[in-house]
Order: sequence, then C-alpha cells, then structure tokens
Amino acid sequence: MAVPRLRAPLLIRPVREPATVPPPLTGAWAPADTRLDRADLLPLPAGGHGPEDVVVDGDGRVVSGDEDGRLWWWPADSPPGTPPTLLAETGGRPLGIERDPVDGGLLSATRTEGCCGSTRPAGCTS
Repeated sequence: MAVPRLRAPLLIRPVREPATVPPPLTGAWAPADTRLDRADLLPLPAGGHGPEDVVVDGDGRVVSGDEDGRLWWWPADSPPGTPPTLLAETGGRPLGIERDPVDGGLLSATRTEGCCGSTRPAGCTS
C-alpha cells in the first residue's frame, strides 16, 4: 500500500521574461577598434605552458604562472620577447593570481596547494 506524500513547496517560481536587446558594440567594443591587435606578447620561457591568469603588481611588473607551478614576472614596460624572471615556485598550477590588498604582495590560488602567498603556510613563496 502506497502512502501519499505531500508535494514539496516550490522555493523558486520560474517566470518567462521577454528577451533583452544586447547593447550596441561601440567604444572599446566596436569592431573597428583595433587596439588589441597591437598587443605585445610576453612569452613564457621554453617549456612553460598554460598561463591561467595575469596580474600587474604594485611595481608595474607583469606576473603570470605556468602549469608547472612557477610564477614569472616581466619588468614594467618590457619590450616584446623579453624573457621573464622566476618569481616563485608555488607547488601547484596557479589558477589565479591577485594582489594582496593588505600588504601588496601576491596571492595565488593553486590546483593542489590552495591559496598561497607570502603570509600563507609553508609550501609557497612569493
């Protein structure tokens, strides 16, 4: 014999809304804007692959990581093709890099180590 169950209450009530019209592609989004066509490329060193994030630190240096867990930096205003300098070994692939709002250092979120930075547990150096 089956016992009837009460139906669970709906917490979200879906409503159909009319489609919106996308904004026009003007200004920096205009197809005629070619500023990004002239972007300078700063390559990772030989063997470095898979940068996930790029950040500019407090000194104007560009910082990026590679899939082997290394953080690299390029000097401010470096010309295209400038080789980077090794900044840190994080122990895991850096998936995100941000400036620490407290001390201006760098924080990186890695695939295996979690959040790493100068004020974080051992295993990361920045």
